[in-house]
Amino acid sequence: IAFASTRKVEDRWRTDIYVLNPDLGNEKNLTRDLSSNILIQSGSITYSPDGMKIAFTTNHTQKDSHSYADDLLYNDLWIMDAHGGNKMKLVEKIRSTEIAWSPDSKALAFSLEENDENMSRKENIYTVDVKNGNRKLLVRQETTDRITRIPSIPVWSPDGKLIAFTVLFSGLYLMNSDGTDKRKIGRRADYCHFWSPDSKYLVCRDEPLYLTNADSPELLFYEYPDNKNRGIR
Repeated sequence: IAFASTRKVEDRWRTDIYVLNPDLGNEKNLTRDLSSNILIQSGSITYSPDGMKIAFTTNHTQKDSHSYADDLLYNDLWIMDAHGGNKMKLVEKIRSTEIAWSPDSKALAFSLEENDENMSRKENIYTVDVKNGNRKLLVRQETTDRITRIPSIPVWSPDGKLIAFTVLFSGLYLMNSDGTDKRKIGRRADYCHFWSPDSKYLVCRDEPLYLTNADSPELLFYEYPDNKNRGIR
């Protein structure tokens, strides 16, 4: 079991990733060798499907920097062996802690905010090869009819053939894992989605585009490939 915990280490408070042996109750700190300025995001810790790697995201603080608050809006994507060795920062300044392993444990999908050719900030979806760090752009942020549609929250299907993702102010989409054949399957912006083990269904929490405290999310099943949906109250 891997988890994050904030503890006092050598007279300083820091958050580290620990592993726990549930049979023996033994704990091991996997990230003590990282700088105390690196802030681990507890909700991002995820094992690769083969159990050999752990992916996680961090914030990093910069002392004497006027852009301190802006730095904390972004995360860096890391991987390490399941026992804590071979740590590698794969990508800097990803936009979200929502990262997804490919079923074969060879790649991660994530959203990255970066400058385009006009130096405008854009959020795009990429995959990264965890062995060599090579990135592949799958989905670009687009603006049409003065509405900016931001892609995020990519999730691989268990069979590895598809990736589902959300587009703000548009809805839920599917694409092939190489980024081809993008198609919309849900009308509204879905803020979480999970695949069934047979890769035929997506379970989503669906909310109106313009959120208020009075709106209650409903649970929808999106069926692939017929794009049928069944509401559950």
